Amino acid sequence: MPRFTSKASFLVLALVLASCGPAGNQPSGTSSSSTENAVTFPCPEPVAPGVPDGKVSTAPQMSQAAKDVTAFIASSDSYQKCLLDDFDLRQNAAAGKQETLDPSIYRVLEQKGDANQKEKERVGLAYNKAAADFRAAHPR
Repeated sequence: MPRFTSKASFLVLALVLASCGPAGNQPSGTSSSSTENAVTFPCPEPVAPGVPDGKVSTAPQMSQAAKDVTAFIASSDSYQKCLLDDFDLRQNAAAGKQETLDPSIYRVLEQKGDANQKEKERVGLAYNKAAADFRAAHPR
């Protein structure tokens, strides 16, 4: 199972909400890029939102950022599930034809999922830092 299917997304989402207040081997000399670049998945990849500078942001900007980050995390979870579901469909179709699924498909899936997971964590941490900076700049 790919590494991106972990509890990390829930941890990042929890941190965001809390801060708001309310490889396989290949023969030498060959390239996997042509095979791997040809693999496409029907899953729309979410675009990470920008995170404002909490030191100079307004409360409405931080509130909107919290909503954007939360939506991105939810979209990322859906994206990762879509990748896994598509892989399962391909694997079942290959098994139905008594064929072996091209291993590069799994590598591409794992790369896409891992990259999205890292981006999700980066965005969550960036927002948490911005929220902490906002609270420090606007003590009650």
